[in-house]
Amino acid sequence: PLQQQSAPGPPPPAPPSTTYGDDMTNPQMRKIPASALHIAQPVHWLKSRFHFSFADYFNPDNLSYGVLRVLNDDLVKGGSGFPPHPHANQEIFSYIVDGELTHEDSHGHRETLGRGAVQYMSAGRGVVHSEMNNGRKTCRFLQVW
Repeated sequence: PLQQQSAPGPPPPAPPSTTYGDDMTNPQMRKIPASALHIAQPVHWLKSRFHFSFADYFNPDNLSYGVLRVLNDDLVKGGSGFPPHPHANQEIFSYIVDGELTHEDSHGHRETLGRGAVQYMSAGRGVVHSEMNNGRKTCRFLQVW
């Protein structure tokens, strides 16, 4: 005789949100206190706090977190900014904490981002772009690669 199969039950609950290590199997968390951030001021118009090794800061114990390579907290004075520079094979997003930042790139995009805005840029095969604070007020933004 044919047996009637019962409908499958509800799916198991999803596991709690977890941050994974480099091998994606070993859950781990890492806290970097503000006092441990590297502060760089390479030019008069820029003050950056690096969460990982970047530019003039190298710490072999703090190179990245999984595929996350850059988490910079930047302060850019008014009337200044990052002149055109290249990126390739990177996914980059910027979050404007305060002020405004104008992005312009080699693909013809130009946009001024204000407080609370998020911009996502896929650098893929390559892009040249600039990030300029054309206002008077200092712009604070987070950039993540």
